Amino acid sequence: MIQSGPQVPRYVTLPDDPLIAAWHLRACLGQSRQVLHLWRSKYGFPQSHRESWSSVTSTAAVADWLRAHGVEVTLQ
Repeated sequence: MIQSGPQVPRYVTLPDDPLIAAWHLRACLGQSRQVLHLWRSKYGFPQSHRESWSSVTSTAAVADWLRAHGVEVTLQ
């Protein structure tokens, strides 16, 4: 049976910081840039923005989105 919607992990640990860098977010979720782009365009995953040379996303927004999709999120 094919599950519709984003294929998210059951458990995710995110840093307890206001912003998470794109590379760190991909590592925490175990997903590629392409998958995160798909999630943003199809499923409302939080948008990133540029700060200096980095692309960052609100950690709280990511945690809220993940929880809304049934993921148990730990901040540390």
